[in-house]
Amino acid sequence: MHHGRWLTVDPVPASFVVNIGDHFEIYSNGRYKSVLHRVRVNSTQPRISVASFHSLPAERVIGPAAELVDDEGGNPRQYMDTDFATFLAYLASAEGKHKTFLQSRKLPAASYR
Repeated sequence: MHHGRWLTVDPVPASFVVNIGDHFEIYSNGRYKSVLHRVRVNSTQPRISVASFHSLPAERVIGPAAELVDDEGGNPRQYMDTDFATFLAYLASAEGKHKTFLQSRKLPAASYR
């Protein structure tokens, strides 16, 4: 999705695509984006998708890497610290039906300008 619109991306033959998750976007301070995965079915070509989820222990705290945050250099901290237990609780909550986990972890614009 780009500027609120889904884009069609032509597949590269024999390619390997890796979609990163929300925690990696937080760790990279927004440098790498977690994307929603959507697929258009192709009736002429076979396709294989494999989902493999990896995470830290539930209590491990993650936040933007210090090396990727520079308040004075134009790359301020964008996300608050979080852990995997908070992520799972968020997905199970009613709040998760109205906004994404990343939106819930985003710091107010005033705090990183």
